[in-house]
Amino acid sequence: MGQVRNYTTANRTAAGLPISSTGRLVYGAGDRRFAYEMHDLETPAKWYTTTDPQVDESDLLVVAGSILFVQNVNNPDQLSRYWIIDLRVYTRGLQ
Repeated sequence: MGQVRNYTTANRTAAGLPISSTGRLVYGAGDRRFAYEMHDLETPAKWYTTTDPQVDESDLLVVAGSILFVQNVNNPDQLSRYWIIDLRVYTRGLQ
């Protein structure tokens, strides 16, 4: 089945990485999926921000109690003026 591990922001702080980000969250349309022998809903989302979030696919964001898994980070203009983070939300919190 997978492993459950606890992570904290302490590792990010020690490495000098940010632990918060200011931006706008936009949800897309969700799809049903069958994972881990149960059905749930997979919903795409995007986080638009003007501060470099310094995240990758191993990170997750928590917004208003929802766990969002990072899929991709994009700096569209290549000038470091804004970033778009592609996210996925799963109703059972399992990726």
